[in-house]
Amino acid sequence: MTSKIALSFAALAAAFALCLAGCGSTPCSEAEDLKAECLMKNASSSGAPDIQAPNYECSGVYECQSQCVLDSGCDKINNGDANYIACLQKCK
Repeated sequence: MTSKIALSFAALAAAFALCLAGCGSTPCSEAEDLKAECLMKNASSSGAPDIQAPNYECSGVYECQSQCVLDSGCDKINNGDANYIACLQKCK
């Protein structure tokens, strides 16, 4: 009986962890995560920057620019790719 309870608890904990990782995510939060990942890849050996996502509503310009980030990826973001910059500038 104890093993069944432990197994049920483990399954519930795993489901909760998955929800924390993915529940309620928006294109904006996903873009913030990607930008943080890109900065980490581009960080010097002195350490990674402390990054906090802004607390904005995911709409309008912020949502548009977030989609540019998601469409571009780290290489284009870190290298200031012209298409990435143009996409950001189109968001008004």
